[in-house]
Amino acid sequence: MGLDRQFRMTYQIAFCPQPHSANPVSQASTVYLSAKREPMNDDLIVPNKVSIQLADTSNRPFKMSDVIFRIRLLARFKNDFSLGPFLSDANGLVTVSKKEIEAGVAANYDSGLMDYAPLSNCSPSVEISLYSLVDIQRAIDARSKVWTNLLAGERDRWGSIEQLIDVYRNAPNSRLQIERSPTIRDTWNKDEAEFSYIFAVVPR
Repeated sequence: MGLDRQFRMTYQIAFCPQPHSANPVSQASTVYLSAKREPMNDDLIVPNKVSIQLADTSNRPFKMSDVIFRIRLLARFKNDFSLGPFLSDANGLVTVSKKEIEAGVAANYDSGLMDYAPLSNCSPSVEISLYSLVDIQRAIDARSKVWTNLLAGERDRWGSIEQLIDVYRNAPNSRLQIERSPTIRDTWNKDEAEFSYIFAVVPR
């Protein structure tokens, strides 16, 4: 495969059948690349990069830009971290860097809304999902009425609060059947990892 022998590649495929149907209509798959042969860590290790490719139910790339995702880091105590929005490009690909994940964590701390433990104390379990229409409206309301300035970390990603609010307003998530796309659940506990996911969507 052209990879250095230090590297290890693992594939994980999960199927999510729809209610009242014997056939799975959506699926998510995971590929990770780990640079060190070390024991699994019990704590979260932020990966170098996360990629999410939108796909149709036949696993073919689904091209739609500006679809927004969130990443949830599960805390062992205190509160979970909710990171986002992360946008798809014209090819339906979302790319999230380690720096962007850390920027999202900084924004959670800066919000002052809840109490958070150190990131290193998080469980390695993570969830990746689309923003629902309710999520989007709540985000618009919160950023228009409560947090009306960019938070720490957000300043590295957005030029202004207006730009961030426009990301929520212009997201085409309403054109997808969000309830038919399963949440991706995975474990991030490998050093220097890169994770790639295929995220099945169904248009309205």
